[in-house]
Amino acid sequence: IPGLIAGAHDGTGMGILFLKHVERTSVLLHIIDISDEAHPGAWKNYTAINKELKLYNPELLDKPQIVTLNKIDLPFVRERVKKSVAQFFKKGIILHPFSAATGEGLHDILNQIITLLSHRDDLKA
Repeated sequence: IPGLIAGAHDGTGMGILFLKHVERTSVLLHIIDISDEAHPGAWKNYTAINKELKLYNPELLDKPQIVTLNKIDLPFVRERVKKSVAQFFKKGIILHPFSAATGEGLHDILNQIITLLSHRDDLKA
């Protein structure tokens, strides 16, 4: 879910236009970037996005979600991965670390997307 910012449900940024697009999806893919030194953390980012989705349309939270953590090819991000994975695991959510630059971890994410999309008729039920 790229570009979703606080206040989107009220029209901030791409706001409602972007959220209307999200309504048409079968699966939500979160790509979380914690490479910024000042980043508050993956969990805070994830919950902020879900808060905006819920404020716009609570039914969006019923869609399957795949949560990923990007840029693990950067050494300082790789150091943060274990803490983030453990934090999400405690909440019952699998966090999938990957690197778009090297391809590490992408195979598993793509397989999960394919699996969920191949069962999308089941998702609508």
